Amino acid sequence: MWVVEASLRAGQRHQVTKSRYYCDEDTWTCALGDRWDSKGQLWKTLWFQNFVAPDLPGTVGGAFGFNDLLSGNGFVANLYNGKNAQYPLKPKYPDSTFTPDALAGEGVR
Repeated sequence: MWVVEASLRAGQRHQVTKSRYYCDEDTWTCALGDRWDSKGQLWKTLWFQNFVAPDLPGTVGGAFGFNDLLSGNGFVANLYNGKNAQYPLKPKYPDSTFTPDALAGEGVR
């Protein structure tokens, strides 16, 4: 886990004066975050659900959101339902799709 801190540059204005993010070393996905307001109070906590999808193979971003600790509000997005497949697998492209000639043929000028 990497911890990344960001502080507002002197002379600049913004609602968030300081942020701290907790980033996974393997996927470089920041799974958690904290934000402080101009009074130095912890204002918001951010979260992101990353999960492993071995059929792809890879990792996939799932639900994410934040909690506003001062107002008591929150936000959640990308909640999944009861479908059998949230990420249906599609056939892989053949390697010939990614040759220089094939890619040049797909380009638009």
